[in-house]
Amino acid sequence: MKKIFLVSLLLLLLIVSALSELKVPKLTQRVTDLAGILTPQQINILENKLAKFEEETSNQIAVLIIPSLEGEDLEDFSIRVVEKNKLGQAGKNNGVLFLIAVQDRKMRLEVGYGLEGALPDALCDQILRNIVRPKFRQGDYFGGINDGIDAIISATKGEFKADPRKRPETNIGTIVALIIIGFIFLTFLISLISGVRHYSIRSGGHDSTLFWLWLLSSMSERRGRGGGFGGWSSGGFSSGGWSGGGGSFGGGGASSSW
Repeated sequence: MKKIFLVSLLLLLLIVSALSELKVPKLTQRVTDLAGILTPQQINILENKLAKFEEETSNQIAVLIIPSLEGEDLEDFSIRVVEKNKLGQAGKNNGVLFLIAVQDRKMRLEVGYGLEGALPDALCDQILRNIVRPKFRQGDYFGGINDGIDAIISATKGEFKADPRKRPETNIGTIVALIIIGFIFLTFLISLISGVRHYSIRSGGHDSTLFWLWLLSSMSERRGRGGGFGGWSSGGFSSGGWSGGGGSFGGGGASSSW
């Protein structure tokens, strides 16, 4: 009976612990401000900077600002965030999370496996203490985040190159069809100018006219079934949203307070 009571108590504690655990947000943009310390314009500036850097290098940097850790450990929560969102590209593991808990006055840089050489723990610590912390203590959150991002970019730039974008595919059929249409149009103009008749007198030109109409209709049908021009491939980055690319983390980085 005593063992059953202890087991039940343990299960109850586990359930309560799971229910009280701080929920990990799904990151759908590079800058997520759940504490409301940044203006929309400031978020847009940071988003554009991080998007350009990601396009140039494939490195993914995300900023997550939360009101409070609600008693949770900073490092544990940070790992949960990156494990759920998988920042960085699969195989490259080149993601970085900049986590800020405003009320706790704590922050952390979580670094993916692939960038630990460019962003070792000691350098992360220097960025947080020497660059970000002075601005945060002045109440300048945007300035601290912006300068911190610049330092991260400077350290990681060149570590990876973005995958080359695919060139538009050349549709040979479309090019041939355009050449034929252009030739027909040019021939028609020349025939009008020179007064040369390209059709049979016996048929009154109907045979020739029907032939050209049939040819144009045939080419239009072919283009409708499979023609058209190729477009740019975005290489995995979509304008419809943003998400991590499958990267892995091993606990590299540093934490600090202000």
